[in-house]
Order: sequence, then structure tokens, then C-alpha cells
Amino acid sequence: MRTVKAPQDRRAEFLEAAQTLFEARGVDATSVSDIIAMVGVAKGTFYWHFKSKEALLEALAERQTSLFIETITPILAAPERSAIEKLRDLWLVHEKKRQTRSSLQRHAHKPENLLLHQKLRDIEAKGLVPMLAEVIAQGNREGLFRAPDPETTAAFLIMAQGLHLRQAEITGKPGADTREDAVQDILERVLGAAPGSLAFLSHG
Repeated sequence: MRTVKAPQDRRAEFLEAAQTLFEARGVDATSVSDIIAMVGVAKGTFYWHFKSKEALLEALAERQTSLFIETITPILAAPERSAIEKLRDLWLVHEKKRQTRSSLQRHAHKPENLLLHQKLRDIEAKGLVPMLAEVIAQGNREGLFRAPDPETTAAFLIMAQGLHLRQAEITGKPGADTREDAVQDILERVLGAAPGSLAFLSHG
């Protein structure tokens, strides 16, 4: 007898199956048919939830971002920590996440998948900008930063760091110390922070 599941449960089942197969085989080597076979439903059921494999990839990215947001929320909400301490802890979590990239992230970072990479960046930024803006606003109140527009500043920081890391990934090396120091200096100037206070942002 065919099992009928709630739409959100079936959607989650597709995402779980896709993630399992992607990690085992890689994104390119996994077809929609593979995912459907693992879930054990009709082909039309998949396309009722997702228009394409690319749509599923985006949905999976949104879920991974939501899990990341859940991880960092207690860090950014801790009342006893300064804005700089929160930025440092956020960066450490982000670095750990980057260094243990999922198959989806590895797939998106291939040169031929630049559009997907940008979509994933947009999804992550959408979740992170409001939270980072609040930390920047806190830094303003504490006298650690001088950033008149926290939200725009947060969006710029995410974009700038993404470009910095993207260059390192394309070249295969983190970059010269002089460039690392330049990135740190730029970010400190954008935030209006004291020189040297954000060294962790460029040196990981």
C-alpha cells in the first residue's frame, strides 16, 4: 500500500535522500532518478516539490543555511560578549564550516557552477545580514565600531570576505601576507574599528 505523507515531510525526505547521495557519489554523479529511487515514489511526486535538480540544490542550500543560523544564534545573542568577541566566534564557526564543506558546496565552487555559487551566497547572506547588522549596531553602542549603516556594512563585509575567499579557492592558496593584512585593514576601516582588532577576519 502506497504511503501518503504530508507535503513538508515528503519534501524533507527528498532533501535527506539527495544529501545522502550527494555525499556518497557527488552532485554531478547523482541524477534525479537516483533520488526518486531512493525515496521510492513516482517521478511526478519529485517534480511536484521541485521543478528541477537545480531547484532541489537551492532548497538544500536553504536548509543548510538554516541549520548554520541555528548554530550561530546563541553566539550572537550572548549578552555578556562584546561585538568583537561575537564576530570572532562567528568567524571561527564559519571557518570550520568552510573547511568541512559539503558535497553541495564543493559542487558550487567549481568554475562552471558560478551561477549556483552566487545563488548559495545570496541565500547565506539573506540569513546572515540581519544578524551581523545587529552585532555591528552593538559595536557602535559599545564604541568599538563607527558604522553609520549597520545593515549595509554587514552586507559589504559578507560580500568582501566572500570575494577574498573565492580568490584563494581559485588560485589554490590563501594569498600573500601583504594581501591578508590589506584585507584586515579594509574591514577595520569599513567598521571604524581599532587597527588590529579584527585580525581574525583575515587570518582565520
